[in-house]
Amino acid sequence: MSHIEKNKLNKNFNSWAITSLINNSQVNETPVLAWKIVAGEKITAEVQFLILRKSKNEVVIRGRNPNAKTVLGDLSVGAQNINFYLPKDSALFQTEVKQILSNGDVLVKIPNMIAQVERRNHMRLFLDAGLSVDVEFRKEGHAHGQSKRIFKKPCFDISAGGMSFIATRSELSYFQKNDKIEAIKIALPKEEIVVSGIVTDLLEITPNEQNQLNYKGHKICLQFNNLKKRQLNLLESFVFDHLELDEVI
Repeated sequence: MSHIEKNKLNKNFNSWAITSLINNSQVNETPVLAWKIVAGEKITAEVQFLILRKSKNEVVIRGRNPNAKTVLGDLSVGAQNINFYLPKDSALFQTEVKQILSNGDVLVKIPNMIAQVERRNHMRLFLDAGLSVDVEFRKEGHAHGQSKRIFKKPCFDISAGGMSFIATRSELSYFQKNDKIEAIKIALPKEEIVVSGIVTDLLEITPNEQNQLNYKGHKICLQFNNLKKRQLNLLESFVFDHLELDEVI
């Protein structure tokens, strides 16, 4: 099962919903990623929806900086289709390239379908043996006489909204629902970020082929609190870069 399938995408063919999504992104100037898989590698460019022309069924796309404009052109030249990801809405779509304009903007058709993550605000990446993100934090226990201890754990899954990790039976007494955890160090590939979070759930989990665990444990689910914009962008970029999206749409 691919990472993207685990995010449970809902496909929406409603034209009003599609144009509203694009219009809101245009009005608010929210970042959008144009992307394609080239030679097995995901190539992205940060763009914006510049102009929405409903009557002509088209959208003008512009790179948000000179490098993005170059990459957008490279992704569009000779291409029939191009993909887009809207991080704020956790939405994806593929559409037809109509024209590359003389100023470097790209004209595309309004898509017939968008796919959005079900019941989530952010795409979630399930980590496996080929990809790991480690977290470290200090935590007091709830049992009598327990002192603070340092936890170093690999993430089980992660998104820009939160993360989870697996606790053993002996570690479980350190965690309860609504616990606040401060100074969580998350070692992303590009840089380490330090965040805070709250425990939202504790779920018993047994080993199976999908989670590849070799012991029974509990999944500790955290929701991040008050992320800085840079931290949010780093997490969104990391998750998107590693999602298996070539087969989505």
